[in-house]
This record gives sequence, C-alpha cells and structure tokens, in this order.
Amino acid sequence: MNDPEGDSTVPRLSVRHLSTSFPTEAGLIRSVGDVSFSILPGRTTALVGESGSGKSVTSLTLMGRCRRPPMRGSAARRRSSAAMAAWWTC
Repeated sequence: MNDPEGDSTVPRLSVRHLSTSFPTEAGLIRSVGDVSFSILPGRTTALVGESGSGKSVTSLTLMGRCRRPPMRGSAARRRSSAAMAAWWTC
C-alpha cells in the first residue's frame, strides 16, 4: 500500500501505556490500564471489547474529554493535591 502523503509504515496514531482511573468512595479504580496500539495509514483499525471493558473511556481520554474533577467543599479539604492530581473523570 502506498501512502501519497508519506511512509505507510509510520503510524498516524501511536498509543503506549494509556491508563485512566476514577475516584470512588472505596478508592481509585483503574478503568483503562496499560493500553497500547497503533493506527497505520490505509488500514482499518477497530477497538473492540466486552461491555464495560473501557472502549469509550479509551476514546474519550485520547480526545482530551477526561478531566480532573472540581474540588469543592469538605471533599477538597479531605483530599491531598497529590491524590487529586491522579484522579480523572470523563
């Protein structure tokens, strides 16, 4: 396969060791852990998995749609800034 815009062996997107976690009352829950894949030009790539396996969270994380939760009220006082820096929500 020839890519008219460049080398067809260079990935258009390369994801390495992607992880996303969510805070819960029981602690930090990792919903996506250590995901890696590449999308090559001219190829069809599918992200498949069972319901709840993290497909949507993977996509949302890559698009920058996951962000840190706002710190408000007593919850903000109970959580350290280091702990909050590790927590993300979509």
